[in-house]
Amino acid sequence: SLLHQWVGEAKTHLSATWSVHVYHGKGRGVRHDELVGHDLVVTTYDTVSSEWARATAAGRGLAPLFCVHWERIVLDEAHCIRNPNTKRAKAACALRGRHRWAVSGTPVHNDVGDVRSLLKFLQCAPFDDDVFWKSWMKKHPAPESLTVVIKCLLLRRTKEKKGKDGKPLVSLPEKTILVRKLQLRGIEKDIYDDMQKWSMSSGVEKYVDPVTKRELYRNTGSRFFVMLIRLQQACSHLSLLRKKALDDIAVDEDSFLADCMSSLNISEDLSSSVATADNLGAMGLEKYEGRPEFERAFTSCKIKALLDSLTKVMLDTGDKCVVVSKWTSMLDLAREHIEKSGFRCLLIQGNVNAAKRAENVRSFNYDKNGPRVLLLSLDAGGVGLNLIGGNHMFVLDVHWNPALELQAFDRVHRVGQEKPVTINRFVCTGTIEEKILELQRYKERLAESVVGKRKITMEDYNFLFGISANR
Repeated sequence: SLLHQWVGEAKTHLSATWSVHVYHGKGRGVRHDELVGHDLVVTTYDTVSSEWARATAAGRGLAPLFCVHWERIVLDEAHCIRNPNTKRAKAACALRGRHRWAVSGTPVHNDVGDVRSLLKFLQCAPFDDDVFWKSWMKKHPAPESLTVVIKCLLLRRTKEKKGKDGKPLVSLPEKTILVRKLQLRGIEKDIYDDMQKWSMSSGVEKYVDPVTKRELYRNTGSRFFVMLIRLQQACSHLSLLRKKALDDIAVDEDSFLADCMSSLNISEDLSSSVATADNLGAMGLEKYEGRPEFERAFTSCKIKALLDSLTKVMLDTGDKCVVVSKWTSMLDLAREHIEKSGFRCLLIQGNVNAAKRAENVRSFNYDKNGPRVLLLSLDAGGVGLNLIGGNHMFVLDVHWNPALELQAFDRVHRVGQEKPVTINRFVCTGTIEEKILELQRYKERLAESVVGKRKITMEDYNFLFGISANR
């Protein structure tokens, strides 16, 4: 859908004489000399990665994108290459061109390594050299040292920036972000409390030194990661606990999971850790087997809050709404409950093909008689999409990487939006979600300085699991 959006923007803002080619799907069936005949070629990161693999294996002659010496290469949502070890990053850096632009609203997600990959793409010598980078960072560990370099390369434009006339460069309606505190009650609270005890007894107490608060075994990070997933799922809907911990996420080097693990400073194999939390008995919840609250039809506190909020918006204003979750299974659940309440929905997540995504975006933005609710996965729609048809967003869960959530917020608060925007973030009080929210605020302060040299540490894990009260 982002690909089609760029084609639409090109037709709107460029001269009609410009030749625009979409190098994707059937559009890949062209030779490199035919590509040269176009003024603008639009493609995807996955296509570039695929071509790079072909070029590496069989030579550039079989990979048209790598046969051309481009006048200008522009990476939109450039933070997508922030992990320099992925195929996506290596492929982007291997493209040949005279000028290079890296465009991103959130260049820093996790740590200084995010900037490293961008500098490599921009061919900013000597910082694009791996040996020099490691040596320089060892001598200049303070983030402020790299800030000087970044400022020489960065052209920054925020939504609040004003021109010489004192007026905003971009005129946007007001955006309000609300943290909606929810309370787990009854069986939901009992189960969460038991899971919290399980996480302490089966994981934290066994794998963290009680005096130094440091990890005792090398797989501690991955075990904590799986525990975090399970505790968060319990906050959303208990039926998620019946699925395998990683069922919602494709495990590959460029996936959402890779970003999660990078955010949480995890490099170990997760397989053994996942096995310790893939059924109710393994999580100390065997006494709850057979309870109806684990069925999809159960209305959890978050589902209830969502339905109440959607009903109020529809009755009061008739505005359109976007519902966001990082769990695809949570979106499926939400869809069932929303449609049962009488509202029609559209869906954008990983298993929805590009053509269908584009159609759903068009319908949501411009069809006045179409569905008024769009369900959006943080993975599939967190960047690039234009969803100005909606001005109410409901975020069902909290992600430890605040930059991903900020990207999602900007799907509705962007150029073309004509109504005030309200972002509702659902957070269960007294749970892991509140603590992740605190870590988010800390990471946001670091990212504001462009290069926050920090990932989640054992100290942070101790804070999340309640071993230490200090952040």
